[in-house]
Amino acid sequence: MEPTIVALVGQRRSGKTTSHAAFKQYGYTTIILSNFIAEEARKEDPSLTAEVPRETLIVTGKKLREQYGNAVIIERALTQVREKQLSRILIDGVRYEEEVVALKRAGAFLVGVVRPEEARNEAIKLSSRKEPQSATGQQLMSEEDVE
Repeated sequence: MEPTIVALVGQRRSGKTTSHAAFKQYGYTTIILSNFIAEEARKEDPSLTAEVPRETLIVTGKKLREQYGNAVIIERALTQVREKQLSRILIDGVRYEEEVVALKRAGAFLVGVVRPEEARNEAIKLSSRKEPQSATGQQLMSEEDVE
């Protein structure tokens, strides 16, 4: 039987991570694409602690994509799905068109998660992650363009 794959697509602080809980209660295993990048960053620099800095994730992700193409991270995730024989998978962190193409080939469902800018700004203020507390949704969108 083919696995059921749902991929969340949305800007930072749009509520993707919050959505994980809803899927978990239906038996979905969550795969966060940035974890593959963090794993690669730790291989390059074993001194990195459990939480890899965002800037390091961006640099490492760019290197991987330049070397292997924009679908490299999603292909690693889909390989993990096959190897572990997962049946219900929630994938978080889709950013590139090539990732969407790979997911469609795998029969995945894509779900857009949208949060109004005002609510995103509030989420930023309440966030425990290391982002500038003064950042606005517009600033985050500009940063997302860099990624």
